[in-house]
Amino acid sequence: MDKYRIVVAPIVAGELPGPQFPYQGVRVTPNVYTTLEEVDTFVEAMRDVLENGLPHASADLRSA
Repeated sequence: MDKYRIVVAPIVAGELPGPQFPYQGVRVTPNVYTTLEEVDTFVEAMRDVLENGLPHASADLRSA
């Protein structure tokens, strides 16, 4: 979020009564209002994650 300003939703297996998934992932939902520049930014962010891994959560998120 800090670097690319992208909002995604994590998909993880949780405890009941929450949703149960047989996989983990990230939900990305582009729509008709998503520009090609925004898609390019997402691709750049995914390449960055592949090369450097995920960044650590900021101190604000860890204390929440």
